Amino acid sequence: MANENDLIELTLQVSAAPAPPGVEYALTRSDGGLKVWADAGKSSALLDVNDDVVMTFSGSSRTVWVERLAAGDSLLTLRARPSGGGGDLANTQARLFAFSSVVIALGGENQGPSDPPDSNHGIFNIASTLYGMGYDVHMYDEDNVSSSGAGSVYDEVVRAVKQRGIGIVTVFGYSHGGGSTHDLANRLDTNRASIGSFALVYTAYIDGIRNSSDIDISSETRLPPSTAYHVNYYQRNDFLLKGNSVPGANVDVNAGAQPWGGGLVHTSVDDAPEVRSGVLSGLLAHVAP
Repeated sequence: MANENDLIELTLQVSAAPAPPGVEYALTRSDGGLKVWADAGKSSALLDVNDDVVMTFSGSSRTVWVERLAAGDSLLTLRARPSGGGGDLANTQARLFAFSSVVIALGGENQGPSDPPDSNHGIFNIASTLYGMGYDVHMYDEDNVSSSGAGSVYDEVVRAVKQRGIGIVTVFGYSHGGGSTHDLANRLDTNRASIGSFALVYTAYIDGIRNSSDIDISSETRLPPSTAYHVNYYQRNDFLLKGNSVPGANVDVNAGAQPWGGGLVHTSVDDAPEVRSGVLSGLLAHVAP
């Protein structure tokens, strides 16, 4: 089907291809909530009315495309079993579920998203950890949020709420990404009547700096509008760029004044393990995938 955009690309891997003598590979589903296709154009169904299909592999991996037909959790299992059926000799599973939340991660000035993320880009390393835990994470350069909150990031959140029924929004950012976190939250709150039903459940700044321009050096001390829980880590040691306390924050930590953070400055505070862990643990405690 042309312009198909709701399929999940899934790579299946086996240790031997083709299957050894007397062994077959089979793909099974736990229920009819999923359909599996051999191609992204949906011209050839593997799992349709059937819940089990024998798979052939010309190499060690094969890509399939999965379509969700109903809400809820479903399991796909790739099995190695005796030819013709029987108990599994080995298997591996993939759990597929509908997201209830969307997570936005905003880097600092000159920090671009990458996969894997740069080891010095703390925000994107937090995002990568969340992605590995099954969260719907979107990493952006902070300049994708204008000072009015408009831009591609805002559009992403609106699509998630309007088109995918997402009800939980999470935003966190470092440096100018902290300022952009506020600006995005402000626009979402202002326009919520036209967007649909959602809650801004969790936000966080790491050494937040306002982002009215690329040369703005003012600390971001405004609480993101309508946030239910806000975490703020900052330092005051740097000569030029430094965050500050955010009145109303649920967690408000001067990392540079902690026994573990005495040497932290703006360029290093986002890489401190204690800061990364604090932002991550706060999110995990309040937001489900």
